[in-house]
Amino acid sequence: MGTYKDKLRVLLIKEELKREGYDTLLENEGRFDIVGETTSVDSAVELANEQVPDMILIESFTAESRIIEAIKKLKESNPDISLVLISYPTEDKFMSEALRAGASGYIIKTHVGNEVAEAISKIENGQIYLSPLTPKSVVREFLPKRRDSEGLTERQKNILKFLVSGQTNKEIAQYFNLSVKTIDAHRANIMTKLNIHDLPGLVKYAVRSGIVNLEEL
Repeated sequence: MGTYKDKLRVLLIKEELKREGYDTLLENEGRFDIVGETTSVDSAVELANEQVPDMILIESFTAESRIIEAIKKLKESNPDISLVLISYPTEDKFMSEALRAGASGYIIKTHVGNEVAEAISKIENGQIYLSPLTPKSVVREFLPKRRDSEGLTERQKNILKFLVSGQTNKEIAQYFNLSVKTIDAHRANIMTKLNIHDLPGLVKYAVRSGIVNLEEL
């Protein structure tokens, strides 16, 4: 997918046909049109052929092998449809297999309400979305480091590590024996180079690029 459409058609394959937080979020966004819901992996292909959605959100609620098979079948019959897996934390192997089978993204179920809109936006623009809680081995395999990350100096990477760990500019300045004004300039340059202009975005970038571990936050 490239540029945004007026309405993005979304099909949901769910554990139960009950309202979830992300259902309401998608409906309230105004850009998404939920064109169908099903609890049956077997009926998902038929429903996808009927509704021709742009994207399918798949809750992982059954045997992992069946989910992988469903992803393969959906991509075979509808290669242009993007598939997003919603699952509780699971083994690295399952996540890797799901992405190799054709999934374009992975969201941790307990965080889906906070991540689903961002995930869909990134995938709509041809990117892969992986939750910040995705194991590093999977991130390294499927989410290459941003090209512009090479533009950060070692000093900037170190400052970024302190920023996302919750240190104030004054505390960072004292640690590096620099002025607060210099730290402000580094922070502005980091955001410009990465094209990320908020702290949550910097945190996600730092985790995915290996600058910090989740345990350090």
